[in-house]
Amino acid sequence: MKNIFFGSILMVLFSTQVFAGGPWPQPKGKGYFKLSEWWTVFDQHYTDTGLIDPNLTSGIFNTAFYGEYGITDRLTLIGNANLFSRNYVNNLRSGTTGDLIIEGDALNSLGDIDLGVKYGLTKPGAKIPLALSLTFGIPSGTASGGRENNLATGDGEFNQILQLDGGTGFKLGNLSAYTSAYVGINNSSFGSCDEAQFT
Repeated sequence: MKNIFFGSILMVLFSTQVFAGGPWPQPKGKGYFKLSEWWTVFDQHYTDTGLIDPNLTSGIFNTAFYGEYGITDRLTLIGNANLFSRNYVNNLRSGTTGDLIIEGDALNSLGDIDLGVKYGLTKPGAKIPLALSLTFGIPSGTASGGRENNLATGDGEFNQILQLDGGTGFKLGNLSAYTSAYVGINNSSFGSCDEAQFT
């Protein structure tokens, strides 16, 4: 029981992106595939001064597919697609009469899609594997939609991300574990800010 608890703590401390690979490309002809649903619903927000203000109940729902497929033992294709995205805001009604003040709105569309490749710089089975990946963020979602153009299912940016991953596997008693880290550069088009990424 102590090993499971300790392993769980380490996984939280050393977790990176919740994708399959890290510095480990998929073996040739093998893959990792995931269909997922995630959502966020909120009725308040932070202002530019750090205060919390109430707002109409709003939310975004995403149905996504993530996949990795090994072309060779060192070259992997990667895809991450929001297949369906729904962004909405509820009706605004009077607190005293219940009359409709502002009608709610919703936007349903395809979300943004990431397509990329990962190349293992070290041979499979290396003690400290390294991999380089290039990802293209396709702005396939809607950056400004709805009646007031305040709903979005994408960011409207064409991103190019170059990333270097490294990691290693190890044992925690009878448990197999791993840790990994990455550094990367995200180049954003259409006047958005570029950024350095690391963990």
